[in-house]
Amino acid sequence: GDHRDLHSFPTRRSADLASHDHVIRLWDRETGKEIRRFESSSVKQPFRPHPYRFYSGFGPEDNGRSRVTVTPDGTTIAAALPNNVIQIWDANTGKEIRDFKRLDGGVDVVRFSPSGKVLAVRDWHQVVTLFDLETGKEQQIKNDYKNGNVSPGQSAGMAFSPDGAMLANGRTGSDQVNNTNFVQLLHVKTGEEIRRFDTAMKNPAAVAFAPNGKLIAYGASDIIHLREVDGGREIRQIKTPAPVTAVIFSAEGKTIVSKALDQQVRVW
Repeated sequence: GDHRDLHSFPTRRSADLASHDHVIRLWDRETGKEIRRFESSSVKQPFRPHPYRFYSGFGPEDNGRSRVTVTPDGTTIAAALPNNVIQIWDANTGKEIRDFKRLDGGVDVVRFSPSGKVLAVRDWHQVVTLFDLETGKEQQIKNDYKNGNVSPGQSAGMAFSPDGAMLANGRTGSDQVNNTNFVQLLHVKTGEEIRRFDTAMKNPAAVAFAPNGKLIAYGASDIIHLREVDGGREIRQIKTPAPVTAVIFSAEGKTIVSKALDQQVRVW
């Protein structure tokens, strides 16, 4: 089948979501043996996948894309299903823990906080919702109309700070005059914007915090920006041969690893 989303576990295992039958499969990376499958009781019948050329991956009418993420300790899996239900499973048993209500639109990104207790979900209209897995409460961070129009379906990066107190949310817009492309730094508890980082009117497709939480890196087209979290001072710009699609820091925080549209992984 066509595997639409892949997420690595902290151990040797990897979770993969196959879009043709919308079943999350957990397998051993070394042996290739399937360990477990995860299915949702919210799905009354199998989703009907579109032909490959119609996999837009966005919008409530699209049956072809789901999103999956795993807690840092590898114990919990979350998926945004094509019926717009957010389903949570126990990774060790496959048991459904809880599910959250249907969202208004298709889901673009899902991310767990470092503690695994909060799930951030950004929908097709770039509205971020924070779900508390322990209480079931949710907090919606809506886009300010003053920021201009968003670009529906345009994917951008999103990442929690190492302490889980902040969320960096890439935002893309269609108003080039007022520069509606930027990275928002949000306070998780209040949803308030702390500051924003400029992307020179380019889509912030990838974002990551350094392990110490003091630096943030984000890829905007063919440039990786490295900034201080406090104050926002830009430390460096790294020119890349192709537009960046993913960026992470090494464990010690001294190097950055990026992936680009040319499918090349680079270390900086």
